[in-house]
Formats: sequence, C-alpha cells, structure tokens
Amino acid sequence: MNVSTQLKKAFEFLRTGNLNEAEVILKKVLSKYPRQFDSLVNCGFIQLQKKNLAEAKRYFYSALEVKYDSKIVDNLAELLRQTQSWDEIIQLKDRIHSSSVVFELNYAIALRNKNNKEKSLEIFEKLLEANPKNLNIYIAYGFSLNYFQMYEEAISLYQRGLNLDPENYFLNYNLGIAYSNNEDQVNSIKYLQKSITKNDNNFDAWITLAAQQVKLRKTNEAMESIQKCKEIDPENNLILFQTAVVHMKNGNISDTKKYLNRYLELEPHNPDGNFHMGLCLLFEQDFKEAPVYYRYRVKTSHNRYGMFNDIHLPEIKNDTKVIIGQEQGIGDQLIFLRLLPSFVNRHKNTTYITTDKLFDLLKNTFNDTTIIKESECDDLINNSQEYTKINIGSLLHYEANIKNSLQLARDLVTHKYELPPALKNKNKKIGLSWSSVNKSNGKDKSLPLIDYAPILNIPNLNFISLQYGDVIQDIKDTEKNLGINLYYDKNLDYFNDISKLSALIKECDYVVTTSNVTAHLAGSLGVKTFVLVPKSHGKMWYWFSQDDKCIWYPSIQLIHQSKDGFWDKEINKIKQIIMN
Repeated sequence: MNVSTQLKKAFEFLRTGNLNEAEVILKKVLSKYPRQFDSLVNCGFIQLQKKNLAEAKRYFYSALEVKYDSKIVDNLAELLRQTQSWDEIIQLKDRIHSSSVVFELNYAIALRNKNNKEKSLEIFEKLLEANPKNLNIYIAYGFSLNYFQMYEEAISLYQRGLNLDPENYFLNYNLGIAYSNNEDQVNSIKYLQKSITKNDNNFDAWITLAAQQVKLRKTNEAMESIQKCKEIDPENNLILFQTAVVHMKNGNISDTKKYLNRYLELEPHNPDGNFHMGLCLLFEQDFKEAPVYYRYRVKTSHNRYGMFNDIHLPEIKNDTKVIIGQEQGIGDQLIFLRLLPSFVNRHKNTTYITTDKLFDLLKNTFNDTTIIKESECDDLINNSQEYTKINIGSLLHYEANIKNSLQLARDLVTHKYELPPALKNKNKKIGLSWSSVNKSNGKDKSLPLIDYAPILNIPNLNFISLQYGDVIQDIKDTEKNLGINLYYDKNLDYFNDISKLSALIKECDYVVTTSNVTAHLAGSLGVKTFVLVPKSHGKMWYWFSQDDKCIWYPSIQLIHQSKDGFWDKEINKIKQIIMN
C-alpha cells in the first residue's frame, strides 16, 4: 500500500466534503498502519464533523501517543470542554504541559467547573495580561466571575471587552446576564436588547429579558418576550417556569401554581421550580406541604440558601446532636428562630450558627441553646461527624404544627438604651423606617421619608429614626420641610450594631416600617409595629394574610397596600390608629 497516494485521495475527498469516502480510505490505512499520524488526526476531524465526539476523542488521543502536536492538543481540549470532561482536561495538562492560549483557556474553564476558584481565576488573569485583545478570554473570564458570584468584577471585565469591540454579541449578552445577577434590571435589559439586535434567535436572551422586565413591572413586555421564546423553542420548559414567575410577581398565586405544576410534571426535580412552589405554599400558609418543595432552596441556580446541603431533610431523633446553620438575611433568620424554642424542647443538644451581628441578642435570648458566630464555626463544622446538620429554614419541616410551635416563640432580650433628655418625656415615641436595601426587591418595599408626612405632622409625639443606611441628609431635608424633629443616633452603626439598634427599637411605643429587617427586629422584640406590605411586587410570604394579623409576630399589624406604588391610604390609616 502506498500510504502517500492513499492520503492524497482521502484529502481530496475531504476537500470536496465527501467525509464518508475519505473515512473509508483513512481507516484502510490504519488497518495496516495503526499508528499512522495523519490518518489518526483526520479520522478525528471527520468524527468531529459528524458529531461523534467519543470517537473523535479516541482518535486524537491515539495521534498524541504517536507524536505531540499543539494543534491536536488544542482541538482535543475544545472537544473535552464540549463534553464537559473537566477531569480529563486537568489530567491532560499534567501529561503534556501545553501553554497555548486555547489549551490554557480550556484548562481554566475546567478548573472553574471543578470549583477551583483561586487557580482558575489566576490563570484567566495571566492569560488576559498576556493577550489583552483576545475577546475569547474576556468572555470566558467574565463567565467565570459570574459563576463565582463576583458580579461587579464580571461587569467591569465585560465593559473592558466592549471597549475593544462594542458590537460583540457574546460580550453584550453576557454583560446583560451579569447585570441580571447583580439585580440591575435597567442595564440588564439594555445589554440583552443590544445582543438581540445581533441575534434575535437566542432563547436564553429572551427568557432572561422577560425576567428583568417583570421585575420592573413591565408585565406586557415580559409576556411579549415569553411569546418570542415560544416562537424560537415552543417545547422549552422554561416558558412555563417564567410564565409562573410573572404571575408570582403580580401576586397571582393560583395561576403561579398552575404553571409550576405543569413545569414540575416535566421536570419534577428542578430546584428553581420546586423552590418557587414552596414559596407559593408558604404564601398560602400550607406549612405541611411547603417544606417538601422549599427544601430545594439549597440547590437553586442563582441564590443557594443555607450553610448546609440538607435537601434530603435528614431524620432527627430526640437524642440527635444537631447543628443548625443560619441562612438568607437577618429577617429570614429571625422568622425561623421563632420556631427554635419548640425544636430545642425536643432536641436538647442543639447548636445554632448565627450571623455575627445577631450573636449578642441570641445568646441572651436562647440561653438553653449553644450559639456560635459564623466567623468562629470552622472548627465545629470540621469536627461535626457526630452531628446532623440542617439550615434554620428547615425547621418548617421538623415542626408538626407551626402555629402551636409559635406559641413557644421568645421575644429577643436586649439591654437598656439610654435615651437623650429630649426624649425623656410623656410623649409617645414613634420609630420610623422607610427603606429596604435588598437588591432583588428593595425598591418595591421602600418609600421616601417625606411620604410619612401625615404621621410626622401628628403633634405631641417623639419621632425616632430606625433606618439604616445613608439617611442623614434625607432626615435633615424632611425636618426642614415639615418643621419637625426626628431623632437620629449619630453614634449608632444602624447596619452592623443590631444589639444597640434593638435596644433603641425597644424604647418605641410604636414602630412604623416598610418590609425590612427593622420589621423583623421590632416584631421579635414584641413592640407594637405597623408593617407596610406591598400589594404584589416585593411582597414576602411571611406577610401574607387575609387580615392584618401576622402569625409570626403577634405585635405586628400588617397594613396591606391597596394599589401598587401608592401608600397614601395606608399611611393615613396608620395615622388614625396612632391618634386614636
């Protein structure tokens, strides 16, 4: 057999697109000369074009056993990335020590997907430094920053890439996703729409666009984007899920459940679908069924709640040693901590790992439970083989009757706050909080301080600011406009010193607040509190009620918004209650 002649025939067939004829000749050569390099390589490329990736991989590996070739290594790395063979890429790096840009890029991606954050990002940074105009590096590096929830860094990197190529489809699309993850809906929509002008057939861009639009109350536009998704890929199950989310944002729980049920019939173990169904059931106070779905919160695609993976809700006997981890925000922790005394009554050997800011309050309140700061829990977790570990939200599963369990809830124990002389009079003290910094839905739960004017104009009252954040100028402007005094403790770190803030809240006769951490602190302290609850957007499941009572905090009166975006009626209602 004249190998050279046979290869020329095969290459001519390849040039004209006759893959099958070329493959027959190359395999004939390999049957006689199994280590013939060119035949192995080209058989690999033929299998790649035929989408026979496993066969292509086999040929490339065989070719590399014959001779090292950097192009083959690069193609093999690309193939392994397509098949998500992350371990093989890492092993290949150890074997061949390639330093090409293509291989190093795939190596960094493999490390990312094996959650080796430090090494992955280090390689990306070195690649970018050496190749500052390589857009593929910007795209993959930015995706990895997104993956590791470093959204600000991802946004900055994508912007640098767009300085090189403002019209690049992938940079615009991924920047839109990064802004979405960072809860910046306006910029997310801007860049997603720009990417769609380059390629309007991207299902993922349209479905993400719908999610951003509904967060901005653009329901009609969101449904139009979902309709576009139906045209692109009518069988895609995400259409059902995103339609459910639109209904949930608009406060329509029954329709939300209808679409989620259809979605979960198709994808019964999908974390996002199950988690949202859990939220629906919590809205309906169906505490028996909710935990079966709500447990999936530890696996959701964006925010994975909880310190531990307790998705299987492990069995806990009375003598089981239990570690409970904090989860979500301070408000969520305070809600679930209302169930802790009932749980500890049955499980004496319980340890709770708390957000550091709550440590002093919880240590004083739960003196029959071991309380440990999150910043000091590593040794405990590393030596916790004999413990069963769950997240605080999972107490919903372990309490047979939530309403009975709440009968044992404890109000937080705090120290005495030393009021200034100006507040030591017989006038009632009204604590005010008006804003939420929650990136996801804070705007829907906030209002300007000046909107409290009907309350602030009530005579013979002392007003106290309980609002965290940069509010001094807001307070000064309101005092000037209304001619009132609003006490603000300049020596109190309202955001971090939760113990002192709680002591200040405890001094109030009434608290008026939006749905934020102040509401939970006031409720946990047993202070009479009016919580302004949004009609739909921004409404949390624990404020859902057919009347104004809150089962979690008996001292809280829920003031339900009657019209999205407007609080006049509700604020005047609170004014009348206080005056009477």
